[in-house]
This record gives sequence, C-alpha cells and structure tokens, in this order.
Amino acid sequence: MQSLSQLQERRYPSYTPYRRIEKMIAEEAVYEGFWINWTDGLYRGSTLTMDKRTAASLVAFLALYVTLTGTHFWQLLCWITFRLRSAGEHPALQDDPLQTLLRNSESSTAATIEFGYALWQWRRQAQRRNLLRTTIGVHASAVIIMVGFFAASIFSSKITNTKSDVLLRQDTCGYWTKLAKSGDDYGDNIVRVSDWEGQRSVNWADSSLLTQYCARHGELSTCVAPGRAFVRWNSSMHSDCPFTGISCASQTLILDSGLVDSSHHLGINAPKRDRVAFRKQLTCSPINAEDRTRKYAQSNYTQLWPPEMTSNSDESILAWLEPEIFNCNRSQIYNASLFDAIFLGSSNFDLGMEATFVQNEALWMNYHSGRTKGSGEAYGVQVQQHVPGGPEALDKSYNRFVPTAGLSRNQSTTLLMFLMNGYTYSAGPVHDPWFKTTNSHTIPHIAYSGATYETWFAEYDTIGTLACFEDDEICNPALGICSPVNPYGSSLSGDLMELLRLSEKQGSTLRRVTDALAKSAFGDMVVELNGASMLARRRSFDNTGSSLPANQWVLELQQWFSTSLVATEIAAKQFVTGYGNEAYNRYVSPPTADESWMCQNQVTTSTAYSSFSVLGLGIIVALGALIVLMNLFIEPIMLRVPCTTKWATKQKVISAAWQMSELLSLHDLIHSAEMTHSNYNSNDRCTSSCGSYTSDSVMKTENKQCFAIVQLIHAEAQLQRAKSYALDE
Repeated sequence: MQSLSQLQERRYPSYTPYRRIEKMIAEEAVYEGFWINWTDGLYRGSTLTMDKRTAASLVAFLALYVTLTGTHFWQLLCWITFRLRSAGEHPALQDDPLQTLLRNSESSTAATIEFGYALWQWRRQAQRRNLLRTTIGVHASAVIIMVGFFAASIFSSKITNTKSDVLLRQDTCGYWTKLAKSGDDYGDNIVRVSDWEGQRSVNWADSSLLTQYCARHGELSTCVAPGRAFVRWNSSMHSDCPFTGISCASQTLILDSGLVDSSHHLGINAPKRDRVAFRKQLTCSPINAEDRTRKYAQSNYTQLWPPEMTSNSDESILAWLEPEIFNCNRSQIYNASLFDAIFLGSSNFDLGMEATFVQNEALWMNYHSGRTKGSGEAYGVQVQQHVPGGPEALDKSYNRFVPTAGLSRNQSTTLLMFLMNGYTYSAGPVHDPWFKTTNSHTIPHIAYSGATYETWFAEYDTIGTLACFEDDEICNPALGICSPVNPYGSSLSGDLMELLRLSEKQGSTLRRVTDALAKSAFGDMVVELNGASMLARRRSFDNTGSSLPANQWVLELQQWFSTSLVATEIAAKQFVTGYGNEAYNRYVSPPTADESWMCQNQVTTSTAYSSFSVLGLGIIVALGALIVLMNLFIEPIMLRVPCTTKWATKQKVISAAWQMSELLSLHDLIHSAEMTHSNYNSNDRCTSSCGSYTSDSVMKTENKQCFAIVQLIHAEAQLQRAKSYALDE
C-alpha cells in the first residue's frame, strides 16, 4: 500500500495540492464569451467570461461610466428641482440664488465644494444661517448623491468575483472504467486495472492534501474547489447507539452531506430539470469489542480457519504466517500471545477466516517496553466492509465480511475500522475511545545531556474498533424523489431510471455521478490512504507525539468524509478534463450521442479568469444610459412642446427662465449691457470734447456701469414675473 508521501514523490515532485489544482484549471479549455450558468437560472445565470486583463479594462470602464451617470443624475435632479420651485403657488424669483445654483451646478461634487466654500466665505452668523436655511436641502442631497455614486463606482466591480465560475469546453471527453476489455490480452488488462487504481489513489491523495491544506489555512471558501463548489456537510452528535446488542464507547457521530447537486457542486451545467443529486450519510461510533476479542497462541491459531485451509503446510495461510510466527526473535518477545482476533462477523476476504479481523502482532509490533522504539507508520487502519446490494455485493474485494446481526441494517453499508497505534508513544494519556492510550512506560530517551528516563504512554496490544453505517441515495431534484444506492452507485431497489423517472439527459448525468461515486468510495479511500492521511499523524514525530484530544476520532472521520466528497468532485470533473497523463487517453471511452452535451458544459471556479453577470451589466448600462439620455434631451423636448394649454405655456416660461439662469446667458446679458452703456458714455464724452479723465472719474463711471447692469437684470426678472402672473390670470 502506498502512503501519501510516496504517491506525492512518485507522481508530483514539490507537490502543493492547492497550486496543482489552480494550475490544472488554468490549463483547461476555458470558454471566453457569453454562456448561461444554469445554477442561477436563465436570466440571473447569463454570464460573460473574460481573461483577467480584459476584465480589468471592463471594470475600469464601469467605474468611469457610473461616475458619468452620477454627474448626469445630479444635473437631472437640479433640473427637476428648478422646475418644481418655479411652478409652485409661490414661484421662486428669477434672481433667487438657489435657482442660479441649481442651473449652474455641474455635479454633486462641485455643488458640495461650492457649498463648503460659501460657508467659509460667509463666516458671519447671520449670513451662514440664511445660507443654510435656503440651500441646506439641495446640498444635503448633493453630499448623499456624491457618496452614493462614489460607492456605486466601487461596487460596480462586484458583479464579478475573485473566484469566478467559468465554463470548460473540451473537444474530447469520456469515461475510464476499471473493467478489462475483452479484446485486450491479459497483460494489457493488468496494466489497465493497475493504472486505474493508481489514478484513483492519486485522486484520493490530492483530495486529502487539499482538504487538510484548506482546513489549516482557513475556511474551504478561501480555496478553489476542484468542481464548482465545496460540499457544506453537517456534523452532529447523538447519545443513542445505532448498533443493536453492541456497546458504544462514545456518543454517535452523524455526518451528512445533504443533497450534492450535479450542477451546483459537481459543475455539470444543466437546468434543474436535467440534474440529479446524491446524498451520503455516515453514522459512526467507537465500540467496545473486548468481549468479542480472543487471543491466539502458536498452538491454536489455525483454529481461525476451517480445517481444510490449514491441514496442508503448503497452503497459502500457513505459507504466509509461519515465517513470522516461528521467527525465533519474535517468539521470544511474544511467546504466549501472538494474535488478537475480533469476532464481529466472518470474513469473506481472508480465505474464509471466521474472525472479522486478526492482528498479527509479530508483523505490527517491533518493539516493547524497555527497548528502543522502532520505525514505521505511526498508525495503521484496516477496514472491513459489507455492501448490501448491487454487483459489488457479489465481489469479495468489495464485500469483505458478513456482519453480526447488531452490525447489520437494511440497505446500509457496514464499515468496521480497526486502528493499530502500536508504533506511537504519547507524552500524555489519551482518553479518546479509538486512540485510547493510558498505560505508562519508562523508556530510555537520548537527551542533549546524556541518557535519561522519561514516562511515555503506549498501548501495545490494543486495537481500537470503530463501526459505521453508510447510507447513500440518488435523487431527482426536479421531482423530489430519492432511491437508495450502495457506495458505488449501484441501485438497491431496481432500475434508477424508472424509480426516479429520469429524462434522457438526467440519465446521462446519472451515469457520470455514479461513476464518480465508484471512484471515491469512502471505505476504499480509507484503506488506500490509511494512517498516512490521519490528522493524529501530524502530532507525532519519530514515533513520539503529544497527547491527542478526546474527540480525535471525530476529527479523523470528518476529515475523511470531506476528503471523499472532494474526491467525488475530482472524479466527476475528469470526465471533461482528462487525467493529466496522455498515456491514459487510450483507456478513455468516448461518450455516447446522448452524453456528448456534457463535454461542453463543465463549470468550475478559477482565479485566472473573471466572469460577469450579464444581468448586472445590463442593469448598470441601461439605467445609466436612461439617466444620461433624459438629462441631455428632456429640456430640448420641453422647449418643443406646443403652447396649446396653460400648463404647456407655463412650462415654456420656466424653460426660458432655466436658460436665462445659465452663467453663460448671464454673461451675455451683462456684456450686452456693458456695450450699451459704453456707447452711451462714448457719445457723451465725444460731445464734451473727449477730454482726459482722472482715475476718480473712471471709478465713478465703472460704478455707474455696474449699477446699470444690476438694474437691467432686475428689470428682466420683473418682466419675467409679470409674464408669469399674466399667464396665471
């Protein structure tokens, strides 16, 4: 059995799971353009995917566009306010400073600055109070709009995420099954099965390391899922023991994946009517197996098998056991008890052995109290599994034992996990029921100052037993119908297509989901990863370690459960992405015509691309365009309204006042008045012999000009008011 470290060194030097998955996604055929993410529906799921550089340009454009929209929105608001103040029962005067401000304020930012400047200039209390009374509403609106559109320009970039959903489209895709091909010779089929097992082991190693990496560095939400999204499973503790006639050593842990959606989690992009879902649940507890454990010595160990299996010394059992049992060095250490045998059901896998599990201490234990510590894995786990139905129930490599009545439940898979921790010394007692280590030993330990004696805790002969019921089901989420399956996706009640009333597309999705389940079965995964994947191993070094928490068994199961779900995502995705090894392409069978649509519809997450909501883009662009166009054309439209009614005529007058209040119009009016007054003074000067004037006379003339201009403006205002009153009458 290969450890995680061996897999990593052989397959991926300098292995980092997070970087490997990121690199794998970056190298996939990401589709750039418009597509529909069916998880969010037809409208909300309309998506535009771009590379990071193009996306950055679009985000910058949106920020500028929103800022421009804010400017036009303020001008439109000023226009509306101007007309409301001019059309009331007490219309504002033409020379009202607020009306002039409304007409000539270019943006909310400029209005805010001008208001602040005016407050500073009018520092006297009476002037400031008068200014606040007349303009506070407008300037408060200016501040709110300025802040609002500034925030909108920032949050407009939020229509995309750092981790964006992207669509993968591959020209080739298909299944790689373990089954041997009838046309291939025996050697080729052996290589095929070996490569399949090796790839499955790599998937499990990737999943385990990714799960532990993300758990150490934060929430799963901070990591990129191999599918579309990590499964948010639930964990709960219960006091009831699920095993009849067997004593539980702790509370019962229930791990529930909830419905794992083929689109939302696995990334098979399809409408709800074309999806399937699965659910996985584990119900586990450590059990007290002392009353079902027997010790066997050299004289009677053959009684574990039927007589016909041990009568001939050339049989495989004796040939396997005798080299270790009769090793003189081993027998000196274990001269009375060589085996612990646990009887929880007869074995199907070990050539008909009547015990469920047998520990050969000569194989597992290579040290004892007072001796130097040996080397090897800190923990070892052996799994016995009973599958209730499907073709796997007939295969002894899957269905490894027949459980006793208390460990059997209708349509549930039974898992027994036997923990051997004989290689590890703990610095303190461990009260976890699966890892229990409470016996103290004095063992020589080499310290910097020389040989000393320390107290360590170890259990040399104890086997921790953990029992689980696994329940799996496949569901039709469109109809809310579910049917039980075994861990490999095989139905326990009949044809799933008929039971779940699946459509043709759902049927193709079902095959892909069950294929992924078969490649990520929980029991097989624990057998393969074994002690090398355990969290407790991180607490030990050179066969010594710190004390473990009392719920270590819960942490281990949670980590394995999460790993199996991540492995399911990887296996489902490899239908489209392949296996990263061109040598494996010859094993892949192309999909049928009914399954080919899935080659173009795999969704995953990526940090190398950005996806935008087309609906969000459309709302921003359409709303902004509406505001800009209204601001640009509403006044010219009002000027072209025919004066057929009193209201229309009054609106014409207000529009004329709006134009008259513009600074440029005021400037033209003042310039015209200056020219008239200048011509008058010029004629007057010419008739008086055009003599030279002193500076005092020039100043007097300028004062007269200013007075004339003010009089002219007030006269124009009075004329406008007179017209307005005449229209009202």
